[in-house]
Amino acid sequence: MKILIIPSWYPSHRDSLEGIFFKEQAIALKKDDNKVFVVVPPKIYSMKKIFNSDVNTKIENRTENGIVTIRSNDYAYIPKSKLASMLFMKRKFIKMIEYLFDRYGKPDIIHAHSFIWGGVLGAYISKKYNIPIVLTEHSTAFSRDMITNIQKKAIRSANDIINEIIVVGPGLSKDLKPYIGDRSVKIVPNIVNINEFKLEENIIKNKDGDDFTFLCIGLLTYKKRVDLLISAFSKMKNQKCKLLIGGDGEEKENLMSLTQTLKIENRVRFLGRLSRDQVKKQMRECSVFVLASRHETFGIVFIEALASGKPIIATRSGGPNNIVNDFNGVLIDVDNEEQLTDSMDQIISNYSKYNPIEIRQDCINRFSEDTIVNKLKSIYMQHIAKKSKLGGDNHE
Repeated sequence: MKILIIPSWYPSHRDSLEGIFFKEQAIALKKDDNKVFVVVPPKIYSMKKIFNSDVNTKIENRTENGIVTIRSNDYAYIPKSKLASMLFMKRKFIKMIEYLFDRYGKPDIIHAHSFIWGGVLGAYISKKYNIPIVLTEHSTAFSRDMITNIQKKAIRSANDIINEIIVVGPGLSKDLKPYIGDRSVKIVPNIVNINEFKLEENIIKNKDGDDFTFLCIGLLTYKKRVDLLISAFSKMKNQKCKLLIGGDGEEKENLMSLTQTLKIENRVRFLGRLSRDQVKKQMRECSVFVLASRHETFGIVFIEALASGKPIIATRSGGPNNIVNDFNGVLIDVDNEEQLTDSMDQIISNYSKYNPIEIRQDCINRFSEDTIVNKLKSIYMQHIAKKSKLGGDNHE
């Protein structure tokens, strides 16, 4: 099967983690003996950067992790016009697609990630070349009412073309309704390379709390509610445990000041931005992973913690609703500090009931590469077959 992936954002030399789950899914599909291509929508830069040698407007054909990956950039030749920038992006993207098709032929299926802008561009290509398209939505912009009028119009037009819409968590199904109406959606989680995260049974945390460590990893922004976590942590009955916070962001200084105000700076440690290897290490060594987000479309860090055999504490913020169950952790209400404090105290008291081997196995059963790839292939084949049966035109 030839699969064209169109991500809305993707890892680059500037940011190796941006959209890493799109890349990991592409790699997993390739490992399953599919031919996978990635075309990354171009970034549009201000004309002020026209002399910046770092902005390459040529079409680049790279092989990244064994996958043909097409990249390019362009400039906004009409300044301060979002509509014009979108049109320049579309024009360059079409050239990139033509470049790919001329060299490698048309794909059997297009898989776009997020409407803005991978899905919108993918829908145009789907219609132009008569190729079935599925889309996976990931963005929290829908739940936070951050979609502009231009984007709304583009999303509704793309929705009329896209054959199947997938979401990574149940919360997004509701958030998308104003844009896609009552059409049904499928839930298929992001792929997580579970094999990168291992059980280390020799690292068993003291149930009395002397060595008990809560770990939080994420962007230090308001929507992650790390401030709520710190405040809830300060009110725990158990005053021996520790809280480690990984990540960086605009709230970091405020959060550090908060620990001083609450007089818990000796029990809270800020780890800064973590590499992949550092994340693995922290997941192995913590007792519990906790994140008090207001919005989570999925939550890859939760899967990484479960793959490491660690129980989790999460909020009913969308994605976690479909991840947490009775034997792998605790689910609490968003913005509920009292529930958060109680859940942390209780998970220490009941720590022996969380079996790391069972937690990891359940994670494998639900979120492993093989599980997700098989679900995606089933969806792809359904629409490829439908296209063939209808004589090449299967847009609904």
